[in-house]
Amino acid sequence: MVQDRHDFMWFGTQDGLDRFDGKRFITYRSTGRANSLANNYIWSLLEDDSGFLWIGTFGGGLHRFDPATGVFTHYAHGGEASRSLAGNRVIGLVEHPSGTIWVRTSRGLDRIDRATGTVTNIPGVRFTDGDLIGAMLPDGAGHLLLRTADGLARLTISTGSVEVILPGVMVTALFHADGTTYVLDNHHIWKYDNTKEAPQVMLDAGSISGADPRIGFQCVLVKDDHLWIGTTHGLVHRDGKGRVSIHRHDPADPRSLADDHVLSLLAGEGGEIWVGTRNGLDRIEQVEEVVHGLPHIAGDANALAHPSVTCLLDDGDHLWIGSPAGLSVQDRLSGSMRTYRHDPRQHASLSADYVLSLARNTSGAILVGTLGGGVNVVRGSGDALRFEQLGVRADVDPQRTRIIHGMCTARDGRTWLATGGAGLCVIDTSGKRIGHPPIISEALKHAYLFTVMEDAAGCLWMGSAGSGLMLYHPESGRSGMLRRSPEDMGSLSDDLVLCTYEDAAHRLWVGTANGLCVTKHPVDDSLRAAIIAGRQPEGIFTRYGSASGLPNEVIYGILPDGDHIWLSTNHGLAEFDPSAGQVVRTLSRADGLLSDEFNQNAYVRTENGELLFGGVNGLNWFTANELVSNTHIPPVRITRLLLKNELVPLRADSAVGFALDRAIHTTEELHLSWRDRVIGFEFAALNYIAPERNRYRYQLEGFDEEWVEAGTRNTVTYTNLDPGEYVLRVQGSNNDGVWNEEGASLVLSISTPPWRTWYAYVLYALVALSIGYGWYRYRLREATRELRMNLRIAEARSAEREDFRRKSAADFHDESGAKLTRINLHTGLAKQRAKSDPDLGGHLEHIDQAHRELSAGIRDLIWSMDPGRDTLHDVLDRLAAFALSLFDRTETRFKLEGRTNAMKDVKLDMDQRRAITLIMKEAMNNCAKHANAVHCVLVVSQVDDLIHLELKDDGKGFDPSQMKKDSYGTRTMPERAKSIGAELGIECAVGSGTVVKLTVRV
Repeated sequence: MVQDRHDFMWFGTQDGLDRFDGKRFITYRSTGRANSLANNYIWSLLEDDSGFLWIGTFGGGLHRFDPATGVFTHYAHGGEASRSLAGNRVIGLVEHPSGTIWVRTSRGLDRIDRATGTVTNIPGVRFTDGDLIGAMLPDGAGHLLLRTADGLARLTISTGSVEVILPGVMVTALFHADGTTYVLDNHHIWKYDNTKEAPQVMLDAGSISGADPRIGFQCVLVKDDHLWIGTTHGLVHRDGKGRVSIHRHDPADPRSLADDHVLSLLAGEGGEIWVGTRNGLDRIEQVEEVVHGLPHIAGDANALAHPSVTCLLDDGDHLWIGSPAGLSVQDRLSGSMRTYRHDPRQHASLSADYVLSLARNTSGAILVGTLGGGVNVVRGSGDALRFEQLGVRADVDPQRTRIIHGMCTARDGRTWLATGGAGLCVIDTSGKRIGHPPIISEALKHAYLFTVMEDAAGCLWMGSAGSGLMLYHPESGRSGMLRRSPEDMGSLSDDLVLCTYEDAAHRLWVGTANGLCVTKHPVDDSLRAAIIAGRQPEGIFTRYGSASGLPNEVIYGILPDGDHIWLSTNHGLAEFDPSAGQVVRTLSRADGLLSDEFNQNAYVRTENGELLFGGVNGLNWFTANELVSNTHIPPVRITRLLLKNELVPLRADSAVGFALDRAIHTTEELHLSWRDRVIGFEFAALNYIAPERNRYRYQLEGFDEEWVEAGTRNTVTYTNLDPGEYVLRVQGSNNDGVWNEEGASLVLSISTPPWRTWYAYVLYALVALSIGYGWYRYRLREATRELRMNLRIAEARSAEREDFRRKSAADFHDESGAKLTRINLHTGLAKQRAKSDPDLGGHLEHIDQAHRELSAGIRDLIWSMDPGRDTLHDVLDRLAAFALSLFDRTETRFKLEGRTNAMKDVKLDMDQRRAITLIMKEAMNNCAKHANAVHCVLVVSQVDDLIHLELKDDGKGFDPSQMKKDSYGTRTMPERAKSIGAELGIECAVGSGTVVKLTVRV
């Protein structure tokens, strides 16, 4: 046996090599492949300082195995010269501090240089032919102790000389601990110190009491002042006080040694002792028994009469044990047992064998409640016990009072009975008859009760088989009940009540078939009154279940122990801390319990502090302060990787498919493909004391937001992980809840699928751009087509408008011209005839003036409507013509400057032409009427899209402040300029002429 540097256990068997992590065995066997064991019969096993396992087989030579890579290197007799052994039966292995492996075969001694792997045969050592014991041990830096044909010998490595230290002693094992070498032969264990002349005998087989005369010492282990010797007939143990005991195989006791022939011993890092036998493996978790057990052993008068213990009572000197097979009484001092059963031939025998409950009345008599036989009072003492069955009063159904589930002797001396169908009964003052109390409700008269208890106020609390918790006030005869309410989480957790207990603070504890309940406040008279009145206040109880650490929620018994209470359940025992509301310790079969399932009424605390619990497979007892917690922090290892629920092998074991280069527990970073959609891991907390109670939590950073509490489950599976990097972290605890907070970790990288790589995204971008560009080109063509169509429509409409303007202008010119000509003609004729009438002549003169002005305005309007006159050049021609006509009858000379042919290409809309024409004409009229100018010049220039027009004269000018604001010209000229977005400015001074500036944007 070996516990390696990673804390895995390795066991060499006759059928291969096993690795154990506390939960799973992995077996290495011969497969016929080069990279496997050559022989399954393993005789010796060693881990060297580098972590390699050296495996000696019985006929298949030696293997060096690398657990990290799974690679086997084979050494055999007659094989490759540098790796050829003296023989193929490897019976002993040891590593020497000098860096060599010493190999004892059935045909000689070999030395292997670890650095080169070269084998060297060591001559000069005399071995017995056929010897199959290969005991060896380093003795300092330059020597080796070993078994030879002449006895215990000391080999000097540098010279090869051999010195016999214990002549004639046929050594069976050598062991070194704390600077001392221990030497075994068949019947002795020696303590060897090379500074003394002779080894000292520590133990002689003949001095072991009860040892088989044929006993032979096989192996030895020394740990913490304890001496363990594996023999051919049991395991010998000498404790630190020198007391010697021997453990043997007992077919009737599953907790005994697997086989009497012990082959190997090993002390585990967690404090456990491993015992390898010819017929199985044993693990000793506690050297000194703390949890004691009394089983049922057929034919043993001092054992239990039946595996199931149904009730218990301790009177100081004796332990009374009820079972389905009678009543057993144990003398606590001697341990002797006597069992009493029903005997129809004996009037004073027990009335029924099935004992359900036990109690003691105020006179000290033991009361025995049975199934089918009512209540028996124990008479007499010692071995001459007699049983007297109590009668039943006429007010009670005698059949229903034959089942007595619980009994309670009250402070007033009365004994109350919880019956199976007759409800609450009481033993009358005569002490010989059973009946109902004088006043009792129908509910209590016919209830099926499991338990009855008197509280500090003298009231009775009864647990029923489905009707909840009942309360009875003996003085008034009034009663009430508390039941589970689905709407009230502060009610009872279940209506099946199995046990009750009142603590020192007068809080009521109730064990049900669905958890533990305790009142939030002490039970007082007001609560009792409310219950009796039929009112059930809300929120009475606090409930505790699996979330509080209970191993099971069926609570059979409640025992106080200091500030804590112990609970018996359907899955072990639990120590509960009321102040924390949590279970602080659990006990199970792994801790020495005979069974994890316990019974109602089968619990008692003795005067010396022992806690006794009876279950379906015997009786256990212990003292709580002797229980020692396991403080060993367990190493945590990730043990297996599974893809699609299939184990991933090591590369050395698989020629095809995905495989690991190194064992998963030595791997720091793992790269997986995006195709690996189902990824599973197994892990182990390497605590071997009650390993089934190891607990786990894990977190995959990058996926799990918080730690996941896994309980005792040591597996996790993730599906469809996104590409990226994750870190799997695992923490584990030992059986007593000591956690390894550092735990194990593994960096997990999931590759990116091809369609999610950067180059795929570049391709996607290019495709998207191509589609976008194509769409853009399509929309551009559509927009261009639409624009062209709209342009053609606009051109057609514009042509249509232009044509309309031309026709309108022509029609308006013809029509208005004809009318105005006729007006002018008639006005002239009228003026000739009105020469003799001055008043009429004046009116006609006004008509003629209006006619001329109207004619000019109409000509301007017709001109502006004409689309053939749309350019700036045309406007200037029009203004020049107007000015020449205007100033022709005055002294003023007009001149146009700045007009160019390029202005023929400057288009003006109708509004601009009209506004420019009217503004300039108004300015010209003002010049002609008021300026008395000699010269009037219109200067035109164009800069980019701005047209500048300046009308300058050298007339008398005027004072702008004296200009009338309501003048038509001064009002209309700015308005016309503003209507086309032009800027108008007038510069003038008295005697300096006038400048009218107009800037228009085209």
